[in-house]
Amino acid sequence: MSNENQPVIVTLEDLRVVTREAVEQTLMTLGVDVQNPLQMQQDFARLREWRLAMDGVRRRGLKAVSGLLISGLIAAILLGLKEQLQHLLGK
Repeated sequence: MSNENQPVIVTLEDLRVVTREAVEQTLMTLGVDVQNPLQMQQDFARLREWRLAMDGVRRRGLKAVSGLLISGLIAAILLGLKEQLQHLLGK
């Protein structure tokens, strides 16, 4: 019979070592320098700054486009009213 289904007793330190190795291996696979965690923190901070900046640009762009559309609509209405008034007054 195989021993694969038999319970295994491990210590808390064994679990810590295995977990640490698994996390380090995963991060290394993703291209993270596990020996320099401060660099990774700086990279994440820079990504957050970039994301927040892009969110701000998106909001300002949406406000600008909305303002243009509303201004255009108001201008079209005013021009239409002007034409109607000129037509009614016979000018």
